[in-house]
Amino acid sequence: MPSVCRINVIAGQETDKVFTISDQIEAVIGRHSKCLIKVVNNEISRRQARITKQGDDWVIEPLSRKIPTVVSGDAIEEPTVLKDADRILVGSTLLEFKVEAS
Repeated sequence: MPSVCRINVIAGQETDKVFTISDQIEAVIGRHSKCLIKVVNNEISRRQARITKQGDDWVIEPLSRKIPTVVSGDAIEEPTVLKDADRILVGSTLLEFKVEAS
């Protein structure tokens, strides 16, 4: 059965926007127009971070070395498993990761 998660924008220019991610795709967070999670924020990279489903886990991987991706208060430098309700800070945009019940 496919797995789905949501990324909710909870602070920033697009507060209340919701992105739905299927386990079949790679979701890139960034400013680039081709990013699935396109964030209007000049403080972040065009491709800031990537979220993928790996086995039973959702994993976020930072793609920018200059601008930190922060998960639940910790700047990450390598792929990190996301937990339900984790907060992701990219620039001044705050996102919340939510797992959809299947």
